[in-house]
Amino acid sequence: MNRVLKDFANSSRSTTGSGFFDGDLIACEMAIKMSKSQKRKLVRYDIIPVSLFQYLAKSNVIKECDIPKEAKTKGWFLDFLRFYPYPNEEARSVGEYLFRAMLTADYPFLARSFAKGDYVWKRLLERWRVQRSIKENG
Repeated sequence: MNRVLKDFANSSRSTTGSGFFDGDLIACEMAIKMSKSQKRKLVRYDIIPVSLFQYLAKSNVIKECDIPKEAKTKGWFLDFLRFYPYPNEEARSVGEYLFRAMLTADYPFLARSFAKGDYVWKRLLERWRVQRSIKENG
């Protein structure tokens, strides 16, 4: 089971959240709404309950109208986080952070890939500028 999803489910047991959601009272409130069967499906099959989408809506990451009516798979949820048209830059940042945290929890070797990818565009732009200056001057 994914560490982030497990921390969301465990947030219902405490008043201050658990792990990834430590100190997040909205996560505690939404996790308490999960039924026993929803927690079991989350643990056994990685089925994302609607309460996690409600948490994202209450945290102003997604819009209320975009909450699905039924539970979704983890793969669908990751695609949702990655390609959702967020209303602002802050919401996009939170969604991308949650996406990366879920991926690196399942595949730890990706943590290095994400860190390297942050600087790829910077290097490409520097190379392009150098090549352009050589063409202009030479």
